[in-house]
Amino acid sequence: SLSLSCFRSVSVSFLWALPYRQLQADAWRVVTASDDQTVKVWDLHTGRRLVTLRYHTAGVTCLQFNDRQLVSGSFDETIKLLDFSVC
Repeated sequence: SLSLSCFRSVSVSFLWALPYRQLQADAWRVVTASDDQTVKVWDLHTGRRLVTLRYHTAGVTCLQFNDRQLVSGSFDETIKLLDFSVC
């Protein structure tokens, strides 16, 4: 069982009013997918948006990422793969 000492609270008030379909986080960033056809990467600690990716032509419905890649799916019936090692 997990103790409460395992959990950490981080303020993400910069995300509160935005219409996101998906939200995923790691130790230092939050990645969001939205109906506005974008995937955004945020700095978890400062709340600053690091990048906005505009490569879908319809709302983005799902995403998954790790240190090397970000994959997103959309109502435009495509799956996009971003390889961080070449960007």
